[in-house]
Amino acid sequence: MKNLVKIKLHGHLGKAMKKRVWNLSVQSVSEAINAINALSNNKLKKRLAKDYRKNTKYNVLIDGRDFMYENSLDIKNPETIKSSELCLRSDQMKTIDLIPIIEGADGMN
Repeated sequence: MKNLVKIKLHGHLGKAMKKRVWNLSVQSVSEAINAINALSNNKLKKRLAKDYRKNTKYNVLIDGRDFMYENSLDIKNPETIKSSELCLRSDQMKTIDLIPIIEGADGMN
């Protein structure tokens, strides 16, 4: 059996999901998101889509550090995301933190 990864949903995301900590046997951030989404009857992806429309972004920490990527991430170019640590599989991962960050809240451009 694979090791369990502790996935923490911070702030309003954890509150909206009514469960802040998930312990799942996953090997990537994308696998964790898909697993939580399946276990919550599509509630996570609906919440993430709603947050996207409100300009809420997320800081993703893997084992307490920012995830790594080679090229700038661009939601319009899925290959930039697929080649990042968000999708790369790892048997060594212990924790994943999804932390909401509200952009533009101070009214500045």
